[in-house]
Amino acid sequence: MCDPFEVAPGYFPEPENGAQCAYDPNASISGTQKSCEELNAAQSQQCADVCGPLTPNGCDCFGCCELPAGSGEYLWLGSEDEFGNGSCSLGSITDPTKCYPCTPVAGCLNDCDTCELCLGKTELPPECLDPDGGGTEQCPGGQTPCGLPGQEECLPAYYCVTGCCQKTPS
Repeated sequence: MCDPFEVAPGYFPEPENGAQCAYDPNASISGTQKSCEELNAAQSQQCADVCGPLTPNGCDCFGCCELPAGSGEYLWLGSEDEFGNGSCSLGSITDPTKCYPCTPVAGCLNDCDTCELCLGKTELPPECLDPDGGGTEQCPGGQTPCGLPGQEECLPAYYCVTGCCQKTPS
């Protein structure tokens, strides 16, 4: 009920959720006593600490991602068909019956910067790479770059998410 797309008849991005609650920016969200508007502006510190490192570039912490990268169009990766199977893939991003539109939550949106890999963006501009292809600016947070040809795999206890090694949550 916190996404402006959640209106009849589709109630996107979760049309099959059963409840089909209409968007209400002033709704008090269970367990928080905050409104949709407040939660859009800022998520909890726990959410930032736990979900932040797991959120791919170009997505919010709820799976609403900009696809294609740089388009300004956001799609919910959790979109499902009538049988409950995931229906959104890179091959179906232009089909709104398979990839439902969504509104990213600003309070946990991990933007896709020029020198970052994102969902649907598999190459970086030359100015982002050092002569060895290691990616000096690919990971602005100081993480080890990964995922491009010639780059090392992440160390044990780390995994590669949209081009940067992240510590595996414990």
